[in-house]
Amino acid sequence: MTQRKPGLSRLLLAAAGGMAAALLLAADSSLGRTWTSADGAYTVEAELVEQSDTAVKLRKQDGRVIVVPFAQLSRADREYLAGLARRAGGGRTGDGEPAPAPGGDPAAAQKLLEDKGIIVTSVDLRLPDEQKLTEGLREISRARFKLASAAKKLEAAQVQVDATRQKITQLTQINVQLNARLATLAPDDVIMNNRLVGMLNANDGQIQLLQQGLQKLEEQQRTVRAEHNEVREQYVQQILDLRVLANGINSQYTKLATDGDVRKAVAALNNATGKTYEVAAGRTYFSADKRLKQLEDTVLSETINLRLEGSDSWWVPVVINGQHTKEMIIDSGASIVALPHEMAVACGLEPGSQAPTITLILADGRPIEAKRITIDSLRVGKFTVENVECGVLGPEAVAAKPLLGMSFLREFKFELDTQKRTLTMVKVDEGGGSRKQY
Repeated sequence: MTQRKPGLSRLLLAAAGGMAAALLLAADSSLGRTWTSADGAYTVEAELVEQSDTAVKLRKQDGRVIVVPFAQLSRADREYLAGLARRAGGGRTGDGEPAPAPGGDPAAAQKLLEDKGIIVTSVDLRLPDEQKLTEGLREISRARFKLASAAKKLEAAQVQVDATRQKITQLTQINVQLNARLATLAPDDVIMNNRLVGMLNANDGQIQLLQQGLQKLEEQQRTVRAEHNEVREQYVQQILDLRVLANGINSQYTKLATDGDVRKAVAALNNATGKTYEVAAGRTYFSADKRLKQLEDTVLSETINLRLEGSDSWWVPVVINGQHTKEMIIDSGASIVALPHEMAVACGLEPGSQAPTITLILADGRPIEAKRITIDSLRVGKFTVENVECGVLGPEAVAAKPLLGMSFLREFKFELDTQKRTLTMVKVDEGGGSRKQY
């Protein structure tokens, strides 16, 4: 069928092997017409070849014949088929359902439907899981608000950490300048010497206090990040669970639409009440499914092929600052991204003399000094993170390997599959004003 609206599920075209009743030739199968899917999303120009109790055969303009279950056809198409069947003596109702036996008991028909798990309301037929789907979507709306709040809280914690680091850097730069002046000061200029030493001591005191405060802020940030990650994982899992539920509802409708007892019960109920009940997903389901698809669009994922070197070094391609394509080892044990000096220089990231010195711990437990810098952007696959904290090792670390650490990885849910040699990354649009882009 020709798609009329994007993003909707394709109309199921299933073979009707073993049709329950003998095929009934249409009264006028030579006429072509436009057929429409039950949800209105697809149409096809085709001629009616034949129909049975459960499906129709249609010949498309290219000569191909397709089989479409009644449940997948629009109400107008089913009414059209019912009219043809009546003229041909088939005895169908206006919905294309088998005609009920005279004197059919509507109460018995309703009980049969309820025994089949179908809820009969005053306006339509529904499945119990549809209510669960609606309630689940309300829960997800609350979860998304909670996620946005957690993202803003994490962003605020990051701002505090960044501001404190910037103050430390500024004071360190001032000390470098003061030391330079002190080194060139005349030996007999005691007053200026004492003034410069006093300023240096004052700055050292401020730096020490700021570093102590920074440790507390970083600890708070780790706590906030852990809370944020837990909320994010719950949100993703809720969406995945609702998709399973929605697909199950669709499968139930497809199965019930081919149940002869259900079809007869619906026909009897329609005949007794004058209503037009049908066993098919209705407006409530399609509205919920549309909302669920919008939520699914907020969860992006990508699987990236890795290169194995040795027994446990998994290399992944990265793009630094949108220009330099390199490979790095995935290391969830490293707190930040780490670059060898040679690679940093090649990417235009050589630390200046005023870059703060930090201590990194190698995999074997040995400490090593590095210069802390910020990478403007780091991309893996389609995911980009801005302002990534990085440690650049000194030239003496000649055997050092580049590590993709948690200052990048913590922005995602990620899974390393050593059997398939892949890295799967999931990013959630949190709606919290995050600096990160994807």
